Amino acid sequence: MANFAVLWTYTDDKSKIGAAKQAHVDYLKDLVARGTVTVAGGWPDGSGGLVVFDVANHDELQPLLDKDPFTTEGVIVDTTIKEWSIALGSVGAAS
Repeated sequence: MANFAVLWTYTDDKSKIGAAKQAHVDYLKDLVARGTVTVAGGWPDGSGGLVVFDVANHDELQPLLDKDPFTTEGVIVDTTIKEWSIALGSVGAAS
């Protein structure tokens, strides 16, 4: 398995974000429960977020990104994907 850090930039359209947010959160919670997402969260300014996926490869990652409600509803305006080797520490549940 590999870790991929996915950095998203969101639209400035707050109504679009609000309309899709709960479905997006529910989708990511399901992926967390399945062990596919290890950590996820948004930037405090609301401009985007980071999700770390634990998948076999990019081919397994892409369909998960494509199905995310923030993608299907046009919230995501830019995506950066970096394979990430976690060397020290751990990622865990938010407080």
